[in-house]
Order: sequence, then C-alpha cells, then structure tokens
Amino acid sequence: MLLYHFAGPLSKLTVSHFESDISNYCIEYHAGTRQWLFDDIALWKQKVLSNRNQPNMCLISANPGMGKSVLAAKLCIIYKEDSSLAGCFFFQHHLGRRSNPKIFIQSLCNQFQSTIPGYSKLIENDIAKLDPEPLSVFELFSYLIKEPLSCLHSVPENMMIVIDALDECDYESCSDLLKLLIRDFIKLPRWIQIILTTRPDKKILHSLKRIKSIIEITPEDPRNLNDIRLFLRDFLSIKMSNDEICSGVELLVEKSEGMFLYFHYAIDTLEDKIHVSLEELKHLLPDGIDDYYELNFSRLYDSLGQSKYQVFLQGVLMARSDFPQALMRPLLGIKSEEAKKVLSIVSTLFPIHNGSICIFHKSLKDWLLDKELAGKYAVDPLAGHKHLATLCMVQLKDLKSKFFLLPFNDFTNSPVYRFVIENAVYHTCHGISLSQVLSTIEDLQFMFFRLTFSHGVTSGLLDDISEALALAAKDFPKIYQSLLNCYNFVRRHSHDLDGHPSLIFQCALNEPRVFSERLGISRFLADPLRAFPGLKVLLQVDNKSEQFISPLIIFSGEDNITSCVLSPDSNFVIFSDFRGFVYFWDKKTGEVCNKVDLSDEFPFPYSINVCSVSPDCDMIAYGSPNRALNFEREKVPLLQADIKHEINSCIFSPDGKKLLTFSFYQDGMFRLFEEIQVPLKIDFHLQLWNTSNSTSQTLEVIKHKERRVMCACFSPDGKKIFCGYRNGIIIQWDSETCLASSYILSPEVVIREG
Repeated sequence: MLLYHFAGPLSKLTVSHFESDISNYCIEYHAGTRQWLFDDIALWKQKVLSNRNQPNMCLISANPGMGKSVLAAKLCIIYKEDSSLAGCFFFQHHLGRRSNPKIFIQSLCNQFQSTIPGYSKLIENDIAKLDPEPLSVFELFSYLIKEPLSCLHSVPENMMIVIDALDECDYESCSDLLKLLIRDFIKLPRWIQIILTTRPDKKILHSLKRIKSIIEITPEDPRNLNDIRLFLRDFLSIKMSNDEICSGVELLVEKSEGMFLYFHYAIDTLEDKIHVSLEELKHLLPDGIDDYYELNFSRLYDSLGQSKYQVFLQGVLMARSDFPQALMRPLLGIKSEEAKKVLSIVSTLFPIHNGSICIFHKSLKDWLLDKELAGKYAVDPLAGHKHLATLCMVQLKDLKSKFFLLPFNDFTNSPVYRFVIENAVYHTCHGISLSQVLSTIEDLQFMFFRLTFSHGVTSGLLDDISEALALAAKDFPKIYQSLLNCYNFVRRHSHDLDGHPSLIFQCALNEPRVFSERLGISRFLADPLRAFPGLKVLLQVDNKSEQFISPLIIFSGEDNITSCVLSPDSNFVIFSDFRGFVYFWDKKTGEVCNKVDLSDEFPFPYSINVCSVSPDCDMIAYGSPNRALNFEREKVPLLQADIKHEINSCIFSPDGKKLLTFSFYQDGMFRLFEEIQVPLKIDFHLQLWNTSNSTSQTLEVIKHKERRVMCACFSPDGKKIFCGYRNGIIIQWDSETCLASSYILSPEVVIREG
C-alpha cells in the first residue's frame, strides 16, 4: 500500500490520497499483462536520461475501457517498490477534489514531503504562511514545486510522477492544467520523469503535441489481444473443461472487441457459476460492450417509462459536471418519495458519490449519444441542454429571491447552487436563446455568484461570456456588443477580483453609469453589504444629485465632481464640484461638515480642478495659489506671489514644503469658446513652489492645449513628480532639480473627448 506521511506545516494544504484507489485498481491487474508497455516505458526513460532533446513526459493514450487507471496504479506500485515514485494523482471527474488542478499541485507537494529527500526542509519555513485559496494553479506550481525542486542540494537519481486520466480534469480547469503540463512540468529537472494517461481527446492531444513519446493502446493491437487471452486463460481454467478453454478464450476475445472493461461486467455474470460450457458462454454474455449497455438500458427504459428515461438521461449526460441528486426532483417534476425510487433504479448504472449522480464510465455516455448504436435508448443532446437551461434559470431565480435570507456558508457549500451557477450560461447558450444568455450575464449578482465559486478567479466567467460571444458574433451585433462590454469589464478588473469576488460591486460602481445600470447596480445600492457578503466599506463619489439611503458611505454633490481627496488623517473627504463649491464630509458618519462657495473665484466656465490637503491637515489648497481653506471654512494665506497666468490646480508635496501648480480645462470649454467665436489663448504653466518663501521654479510652459497637463502627483517620498499629459505622455520630474528624468509614451492610452 502507498502511504505518505506528513506533519506540521503541510497541514494547511488541501490534498487527495490515493492509497485505497491504487490498491483497488491493482486487484484488477492480471499478472503478466501489459509487459510490452512496461518495456516501452523503460526504453523511454533511458532516452530521457541519455538525450537532452527527449521531453521528460510520456503520454499513454487509450479509449475508455482499455484499463488505463489499472495500468497507472500498477506503475505506482512498481516505482514505489524501488523508491523512485515522487508522487501520483488520479483525476476523477465525479469527485471535486480529484478533478481540481490546484489540489493536484498541493497533493504532489504533500507527497514530495516524504519521497524527495531534502524537499520538506526547503518549504517548511514558508508553507505555514501560504494560503493556497487565492493563488492560481500556476502560482501554486511555482511556489510549491518549481522553486523548491530547483534549490535541492542533493539531486535524486531518478524519480517518477504518474498522472492518470487527464480527460477527467474539471472542465473549467482543463485548459490551465494542459498549459501547466506543457509549459512548466516539461521544464522540471530531468531527474523527474512524468507519465500521463488520457483517452484520445482531440483538445488534449493537440495541446500536448510537443510530447514526442506517445504510446497508443488500441483494441485491435495484437499485444492488447494477447493480454486479454492471458487473462481469460487463467479465469476460464477453473470454470471450463480443458478441451473448451481455447475456444472459450477466442469467443470472449471476439465478444469483448478488445476492451478490458467488458470483463468487468462478464465476471459479474459468471462469478457465481462453478462451471460454464462453451454453449452457455455464447448465450450468457452479450456481444461487446454495446450489447451489454443495450441490455441494461432496455431495463431502465421499461422501469422509468419513456418520458422520465429521456429527461433523466438528457440531464445527467449533458451536465458538464456531476449532477446533484437534489436536482433530480425538480428536473423530473416529481415528489421526494418518487425521486428515491428513481434513484434506486438508476444507481447500478449511475452510482451516487457525495450527493451527486455520476456516470460510471465515459464509454457509457459515448454509447447513449450515438443514435446508431443506442437506437431508441439514445439521448438528444439539444433537449438535454434545454432541460438543464430551464432548470438552472428556475433555480437561479429562486436563489436570487432568497439570497438575503440564506446564510452565506450555506450558499457556498451547496453543490446544487454551485452546479446551477457554473452551468447556467453554458446550457442556456446551447438550449434557449442568446437574449436570455445576455440577461443572465448582464446581472451583477450573477457575476458575483459565478466569481464566488471560483474565489474571484475570472477565467470561468470569461469562458461563459466567450461562449456566448462566439454564438452572437455573426447574426446578433447588438447582443455581441453588449456581451463584449461585459467581457472587457470583467477582464479589466481580473486582478482586483482575484480572491475578492465581492469587489465586483465596487468595480461596477466605478464604471460609467450607463453600463453599471445595465448590470442592475441600482437594485443593490440600498444595502450592498447584504447583497455582496465580504464587501468592505466603500467610497463612492456620486455625480449630480442622486441620493440613496444606504449604509454605503455616499458623498454626493449638486453638480459634476471635479476633484476628490481623502485627508491625510483619513477622517475627512474633501471634494469640489463644477460650480466652484468645496465640500467637507466626515468619513465615519457620512455627514457633510462644511460647504464653501468659491464660485466667485471660479466663474463659469472655469472650475476648480484639484483639491489637496496639507500633511498636517491645516489647510486645503483648492486651486488658488494665494489662498487656501482651513477646516473652519476660513480662507487662509498660501503663497505670497503676484501670479499673472491662470492656475486652478495646487498639489502639496508629502512633507508640505512644496506646492505644484498648473491649470487644466476640459476639452468642452475650448469647444465652447470656439462655438461663440471668442479666441482663447492660455499658456499652461507647470511650476513648483517653496511654501515657506513663495519662490518658484518653472518646470515648463506649454503653448498648445493638446499638450497640457491633465493630472499630476508626487511620489510618496516627494522626490519625484509624475505628470500625465493630454497627448498620452507621462513625464517624471525631479523635484529638486526640476528636470525631466524620464518619458513614458503609452500608445494604448485612449483620450476621450468631453
């Protein structure tokens, strides 16, 4: 039995163990079979060690029913016996922990603790600080595997990693797993070799095409058929007379069609028989796995009736992940007692694991979706998507109606809600309509639900939107554009949302109002902390006089906001509006403390551009170089200088000893003067002042409005000044010498008019 010991710091990792699986699979292994394949693997290992151009991966590809997992388990035992097994992982699509690449990485790390000398010491100091939850699979790989293995002082001679059933990886994470294997695992030190197994999935084989060593096991391969003969001779030797064994072996080889899975069913049928004749073999066992499926599904069809049979199988088969048994009742429209009866009928072909209905073997699904093979027992995929889409929409509506009353942990721990949220868009894309897809995606609460189950990782939500985009691209331009807006919104905020799904609300709040309203943000402004659990206190500057009664702190002016700043002591929010008013708000209470009318200094169409609070909170510079405000609304002296040019922006340095001044006006003001045919010539002066003696240095004088400064700030240490210009250039200035020290030209900067 395989046993890995770990203690202390590694207890933070979420891992899967495979000791019992390996033992159970190896029970099915028959001595002497697959020796040819073991020889091929040994030859590949020699090539890896002798040829640096030989990738350190070997891929074993075989159709369902060919015994890949049994083979992988046997390899684990072989390598364990000679102390060369570094780790293993058996992907299983119906078990959440065993289909997740992040848990795959953590499980390998757990195993390396006891199998690779020196590994545990390299990670024990850091692992206690590690929170795997918010990290991507690539970050986990780098942190737990790549970096520690590259730092080993003593390198082992030869170690193996066995990874079974890549095709059973979680649907949403499969792409990341394949990227990880071909981009990162393949670059591990050459003393580590990796054996992978998969069914011949086109996506997987294409992604792993760089692997030069691919071993295919086909049903008609003479070596595979000889393995079956070896197994059958031993099995039938105690059940048939000697003169019939050879004929019995060939009969079953023919019936099995080269699939070891066939004998999983055949043994069940023959196990209780002490003796069986050749004639009985002909009639007892169906011809091939297809006939076996037909026999069993005819019984299921008769037991459930046509309608329930079709709806049940359509739902279970077309689900991308295991189907929660709690959803079977609403899927079929039946009561609880009847649902229990249905479950008992279907459980032989669809076992129940962790409350979900699973497909015993992928060949079963292949058979049911093939109309020529399954005949009247075949399943219509489109009908399945429609049933699941309708089911998801009903459940989603119900969830939204009672979410405020639902303990958040009950939501996040529910396999039903996880299934509904992760699959709603996928099935609606294939089963209902694109307009329904759009209304689902253009819902801030759905986005939050979707991100919650991925801990803020946006790849699943982006995949959903991408699928809808592909369908809308040709014939639905309006829907396509709306979906594209959603896609760009999510992608733009991916970094912020990673690990913090509730921030989707804040991200939407910061978007243009037309878009945020399409996401339905107004529904949640009254109580966002209930709608988005985990949301922290937010700051919103809300243009114009729109008010909402809310525990969210909302600071609202009577006109468009031109500037907003938090005081250095974090107690006050100060902002100015287009009319020339400055507001003082208490951040803790959300109450307005003071409002100062400075419109006489900034008559229309001029306005305050920037407010800045001195580090000691004594004064607020509001755009006038000679005057500032204190917190009693009184005007106090700022600079003692006779300034002839326009200034509406004053910014204190972090120590308060310097003041940066410039003027900025919106494009609309220039257009206004052009329309009324009044010439407007403004020289834009960028100056740095000493606040103690009112002396200044001019950084530059700008003659053209297209090059005017739009924004500026000091570095935290006050040594640098960064200015953003109307033409997309950023210049870094030295605050001591007043010389430009670097220029950044960003061609991606988009300057919007207005």
